[in-house]
Amino acid sequence: MTHHDNPTVDFNLDTFRNEAETKPFVVVHDGTPYSFTHLDELDGWKAAEAFAGGEAGADIEVIKLALGDDFAKFKSAKVLRRGPMQALVKRYLAHCGIDTGN
Repeated sequence: MTHHDNPTVDFNLDTFRNEAETKPFVVVHDGTPYSFTHLDELDGWKAAEAFAGGEAGADIEVIKLALGDDFAKFKSAKVLRRGPMQALVKRYLAHCGIDTGN
């Protein structure tokens, strides 16, 4: 028997349960409330890819992921300038327990 036949398990993703609170982050934009799904509830691969796209690209991809089907409505509601978009993403990430360093 080799090590690969019966490996020692250091971390089992099949049994992992996140104990952090994962309530949605609710934002009002153009008078309409939108619920952003907590980062811990999103597809981890897609979230990682979003953050790999550089700051501006990451902001947009994170918003798309968190809003899901509501993204198109959110985007078309009214112009969202860069400053408020950055503040939105920073507050959303803080809500999700991510330290943005600012």
